[in-house]
Parts: sequence; C-alpha cells; structure tokens
Amino acid sequence: ILAAVLALWLAAPIAFAQQPTGPNTAAKTTFPVDNPPAEFQVVQDINDFAPGAWTTPHVHGGTGYITVVEGELTYRSKDGDKTYKTGESWIEKPGDLMQIGNQTGSPARTLVTFLLPTGAQLTTAQDAVGFLRASLQPTKVETRFSATGQRGPFDLIEVEQDFAPGGSTPVHTHGGPAYITVMSGQLTLVQNGT
Repeated sequence: ILAAVLALWLAAPIAFAQQPTGPNTAAKTTFPVDNPPAEFQVVQDINDFAPGAWTTPHVHGGTGYITVVEGELTYRSKDGDKTYKTGESWIEKPGDLMQIGNQTGSPARTLVTFLLPTGAQLTTAQDAVGFLRASLQPTKVETRFSATGQRGPFDLIEVEQDFAPGGSTPVHTHGGPAYITVMSGQLTLVQNGT
C-alpha cells in the first residue's frame, strides 16, 4: 500500500541517520512564523479540488499556510485573481476575504496548516459581491492538534512524503513537535523502541 503523509514541524528537523528505504518527499515548504498566537491549535487540511470546484467566499480566524501540491488553483480576493501552480505557496491572514478554485480541467490539491487561536472560528462563509456561487465544493480531510508550549518565532515546515510498500524513515529526531496526518494508506509509528 502506498501511503502519503502530511507532516508539520514547528522547527527545523535534525539528526537524520542514513537508510536506503526512506520515503519520497513530494513537497516541502518552510514558512517563518515570527509572532504566533499565545495559545493555538494546529489544524491541517488536505483539500482536493475537482475541475470546476470552488470554496465559498470566506474568512479565517487564524493564519493559514498553503502549498499547492498538485495542479493549479486560483486565489480570488477583493484585489483580483492570482494563480498558483504545483510547488507554489501563499499565506492567508485572519479576516482576509477570499475564494479558492480550480479553473482547469485537471484535479488540484493543497496542503494547508492553520495556527488557530484558542476560541477562534476556523472558517466563516461570507456573502460577497464579485465572488462565485460555488456549486461544486472541494473535498477536505482535516486534523486538529493541541499545540502547547509553542512560543515564537519558529519555522513552520509542511512536508508531503510518499511511502512505497515496506518503506520507512530512518531513526530520527526533530527540533520541535511534529504533527502528522496520514493522507492515504496505513503507517506504523515506532517511538522509543516500541
């Protein structure tokens, strides 16, 4: 079974040993976070956009860090449209009115990490002039994690890794907490020898 993982580190990874059966890193983006919320959740979303799919116009309650890992997407705001292709990324600020859509004939996918302040609403739909009424929505897998004791500044590192059958990471440590979402397949975690 091929497994894909979205991993997020809140500091640079360190101390990797050599091993020939490691995963393929399909995408990796580093975002500097200078001033994170005092208390927050880490929310990871994997969004799949079929051709013609659009989000509803919306705002977010926390900063979003977005990477396009497949296809091409259009980011619509009051300032107009901007296109992002595979490997490109952007940051969404709380309160920014936006809509994301796939105007191509091929699927598209984003990896999104939000630093959501405690008590804030992740997404709030908006009625907005000049935005589309979306009849086809993207599909989403969402995972939420409690982030305790994280103080800034730090690097937020989004990584998508693909594991072939029998593949594994080398024994390693990270320079900060790692938040992992299995996107497809099944993986086994071995920590501290068990």
